[in-house]
Amino acid sequence: MRFVKMAERASLKRTYSLVNRVAAFSTFFILASCGSGSEKSEVSSTKNINVPIVWQTSDLPESLSGFSISDEAPVQILIGIGGEVRLIDVDGAPVAQNGPYGAAAFGSGVEATIEDAQLRMFPAISASNDELTLYTYGAGLVAPIELELNPGLEDKIKGLCAAPANDGSALLQTAHWTALDPATLVLGEIRNEDGAISYQRGATIPYEKYITSCDIDGEYVATGGGFGLAIQKVGEEPTMINAPGVPTHVALQADEESAFAIMTLSGGKVMASNLDGQMASINFAPGLSSHPLEEAGALAVSSVGTVGGLPNGFVAIENQKGDSTQIIYSDLGLIKEALSSD
Repeated sequence: MRFVKMAERASLKRTYSLVNRVAAFSTFFILASCGSGSEKSEVSSTKNINVPIVWQTSDLPESLSGFSISDEAPVQILIGIGGEVRLIDVDGAPVAQNGPYGAAAFGSGVEATIEDAQLRMFPAISASNDELTLYTYGAGLVAPIELELNPGLEDKIKGLCAAPANDGSALLQTAHWTALDPATLVLGEIRNEDGAISYQRGATIPYEKYITSCDIDGEYVATGGGFGLAIQKVGEEPTMINAPGVPTHVALQADEESAFAIMTLSGGKVMASNLDGQMASINFAPGLSSHPLEEAGALAVSSVGTVGGLPNGFVAIENQKGDSTQIIYSDLGLIKEALSSD
């Protein structure tokens, strides 16, 4: 994503040398754990799409505050649950010990080499101070560690989305909004410069009403809120979609000429839309060993083709079942094809 750069750069609260922190943290965890401008188009009708659930995690004891999927295989998922962060695989089995941090509003994870250490980094909002945070895991760590960033904001972050950067000069591209200004999306980047990780603020996108969710991919952004859903290439007019409810979670996949979004609406319904304004209601049919979708919570999409025999990627959705929750998986390519077909 191309950003409008600002003159000042916010820095870390403290400078981190990740490699030097590995031994200390290993010991610790062994002992303890609508847009400005005119509208491009607006959807006028919807279709119904039926897709099977092809895989699912084991049951988790309570609803998630959010989750993040790694961008490379083997797929790992960082979840926020019960005031902790947990790193699990696609079956729900633990990959590491739990980290004692409350977190919400996760963005897509990224794999990065920092000072010769291969790490997976998952952006999120820290529950302790409502600031931008990176949860980091790699060789030598027994649990994810929390690296707090200070973007130099005057207000607490209320919502966040993030994705791996596509221009080679940054680790992650981010977007957030604050409690003080809930109708403005702030773009930015997380950079690594000789082992020092910093945040750089970018352009802003104003909307007519409050924001509830967002996602970014390449040069595209999808934003949900009181205005419905907006999908746009940054710097261009948005496609505005009158969703039958407020999008509480949004996931986006885009290429140079098109963009596809899937969203959870208030009330737990799942819908999808593309840049042409075509919209669909998605029904997930249970498989032989999977439970039906009762109420959808957090969701994310991935192009990694190693889950459930789905070479075209997958959508992961939290299935809230009252006393427990789980993450279910379905064929992302099948949903996109059904949405665009006549």
